[in-house]
Amino acid sequence: MFLKEEMKNTRKNAKERLSIIASTYCNNLNFGNGYNYVGLRIRITSYPKWSERYTNKESYDDLDFGIVVIDKKIASIDVFKQYVLD
Repeated sequence: MFLKEEMKNTRKNAKERLSIIASTYCNNLNFGNGYNYVGLRIRITSYPKWSERYTNKESYDDLDFGIVVIDKKIASIDVFKQYVLD
């Protein structure tokens, strides 16, 4: 029971922080003008042991955090523009 509650709290905190990052990203690139929601997903990549690097491939696990509203009040910090628009 304790572990389930902690996982629930961890996912909630991660979702809140990711929604801030996603809102900043969307506002920075002016995506927020035409869109109101953004989907949140984390990809966890597992790599094989070094001794198995030629026989096994990396595997992926996607954690969906759902869809959140883009917060238009979050300031744009221009940190993403140079990577996307270059």
